[in-house]
Amino acid sequence: MSLTILKSFSLDFTRNAPLEYIFAKAGDQNSRILEITPLNSGAAYTIPSGTTARFAAKKPDGTQILNDATISSGEINVTLSEQTLAADGVLVCEVQLYGSNDEVLSSQHFYLRAYPFALSDVESSDEYDSFRTALLAVDAKVTEAEEAIENAEDATSDANTAAALANTKAELANTKAALADQKATEAGNVNIAAEATATGADITVTDRDGVETTVHIDTLTAVETWNDIRNAVRTGIADSLFPVGYEFPVAKTGCGNIVFVVRDHDHHTAANGHLTHTMTLEMKYAFGTSSAYKAIDFDATEAIYYAETELAAGTYYFTVANQAWYTADNTKKFQFTLTNAVPAGGQIVLSMTYNATLEGKSVKTYASASSSTVIETATLTEGDTGTSLGTTDGTGNMNHMHRAIFGSNNYAQSALRQWLNSNAAAGSVWAPQTKFDRAPSWAGAGDSAYAGFMNGLDSDFLAVVEPAVLPCRTNSIHEVNSLDGTTFAVNQTYNLNDKFFLLSRPEIYGTWDSTTYKDGEVLDFYSELTDTERKKYDSFGSVHSAWLRSPYPGNANYERIVGTDGSVYYGNACNGYGAAVACIIA
Repeated sequence: MSLTILKSFSLDFTRNAPLEYIFAKAGDQNSRILEITPLNSGAAYTIPSGTTARFAAKKPDGTQILNDATISSGEINVTLSEQTLAADGVLVCEVQLYGSNDEVLSSQHFYLRAYPFALSDVESSDEYDSFRTALLAVDAKVTEAEEAIENAEDATSDANTAAALANTKAELANTKAALADQKATEAGNVNIAAEATATGADITVTDRDGVETTVHIDTLTAVETWNDIRNAVRTGIADSLFPVGYEFPVAKTGCGNIVFVVRDHDHHTAANGHLTHTMTLEMKYAFGTSSAYKAIDFDATEAIYYAETELAAGTYYFTVANQAWYTADNTKKFQFTLTNAVPAGGQIVLSMTYNATLEGKSVKTYASASSSTVIETATLTEGDTGTSLGTTDGTGNMNHMHRAIFGSNNYAQSALRQWLNSNAAAGSVWAPQTKFDRAPSWAGAGDSAYAGFMNGLDSDFLAVVEPAVLPCRTNSIHEVNSLDGTTFAVNQTYNLNDKFFLLSRPEIYGTWDSTTYKDGEVLDFYSELTDTERKKYDSFGSVHSAWLRSPYPGNANYERIVGTDGSVYYGNACNGYGAAVACIIA
C-alpha cells in the first residue's frame, strides 16, 4: 500500500474567481495527490482525446513549478513534488490543458497552503519537470545556429503558454536559458545563453564554429491587456516593465482617456492579503471631462441639529460654544420659533455667514438628511426664550460649529469618498453617512460628470483594480459616529479598504501633521520633488488646488489640499477643488 493522501476537488476552466485553500505540509514529497474534476461554467467538462495536462504554481518565495500531470477517466491527477512543497506559505496554482492543435486552456486559480515541516532542509528553487520531459524528444542533432535559435524560440513559446500563470515572458527568461543549456548538451557543442534586459531578454546562440547569433525577446510585446499588466504586477516584474512615471490611458465615458501615472511599486498593501505585489497609479490631471475641468466638494455644510425624536412647534434656542475659531457670537444664545414640527430624523440647518453675527440670520428645517425640501425658515434673534437645544460643541444632538458652517473633514464619511467608489448614475451617488450629513452640491446635479467615478470607466481596467489598505487619521477637535455604527474618536488612526482613493499628505509631501498619527509614507514619485513640481493641473493646462485624504487636525472642517503653488495647505470641506484619483493594480 503506497503512502499517499488523495485530495479531490473541482476546477472551473471558465471562471476567474480563485478557490479556497488546499492544505499540505512543506517537506512532503510524492505523497499528496490532487484529483481534479474539470468543469465548464459549473457543468462537467469532457477533456478531448489527445490532451495533455500540466500543473503550474508560483511559490511564496517567487520560485515556480511547472510539472506534468496525468489525465485518467476524465480526472486530472497532480502529484505534489518535494520542490512544490519546499517553501512554507501560500502557492498560487492552476492547471493547464494542451490540445493537439496547439490550444492551451487554463483553469481558475487555487491556493495551496504549505505549512512548515520542522526538520525540512530542502532549498526551494524553480522546478520545470515538464520541460525536462519535453527535452527527451528534442532532436540531439542540432548542428546549425539558426536551428538552435528556432528550437529555443519554440521552447519559449511552449514556456509562455505553459506558464500562463504570469502571461508574460519576462519571468521565463531564466527558464529558457536552463532549457537552452540542456538542449545544447543534447545537440553537442551548441551553447545558448539568456541575459535579462529592461524589456525582456537577449538570447545568444553560439554554434560549433564559435559564431554567435543574438535575438531579443521583447517582454512588452506580451503585455497587451490589463490582465497582462496585472499578471506582470503579481509576478513582481512590473517595476521593470512600468517604471515610476509610466503612463496608462484609461477610457471613461464622457471623459475621453484619463491618464494614470505609476507613482510607486509595492508601496500600498492590497486588502487581499494573498497579493504580494502592487502598483500604485494616480491621475496625471485633476478630474474633468473631455471638455472641462470639474471641481468636486469634499463634503457639504452639515446640519446644526438632529431631531432624534419629533421636535414640536414652539420656541427654541441654542448656545454658541466659546472658541477662538468662531468669535462673532462666542457664548451668546440665539432663539427661533417653529410653526411646524420637525419629524424624527429631521434636521435644522443654519443659514449664515462665517464669523458674522447670527442676529437676523435664519435656520431652515428639513424632514431628513436626504430631503432638499425646506419645511420652513425661521429667523434667529439673540435670546434664550423657549427650550434649549444645547451648545454648538458637538455634544448630544447639536453639531460642532465647524461642521455646521463648512462641512466635515472625516475622509471615511466624506461625500467625495462615496463618489470615488461608486458606479451609480448622476444623482444616485450620495447617501448620508452621519446624522448631521447633508448632500454635497453635486449630489443632485444632472451633469453626467458627477456620476460615480467608476461609472463608464473601462471594465477591463476596473477588473484589475484591487482594494488598497489606506491608513487614515481623524482630527483632534470633534468626530461623530457613522450611521452604520462605525465609531470614530479624535486623534485616531484607522484603515480603509477602497478601490479608488485620494493620496494623503505624507504620500505626496513625506511629512505628517503628527508622527504619532501617521496616515501613510511618501511615494517614490514624489520623494524628490519640489512644491512647484507637485502642482496639480487639469488636462487643459490650468493649475488647481486638489484634495488629499488627510484632515487638517486642528479643525473639524479643514481638509488638507495640494495648494495652487504646490505646497501643502488646507481648505474647507464644502469647497470645490480638484480630485487626482489614485488606485492600485494587484
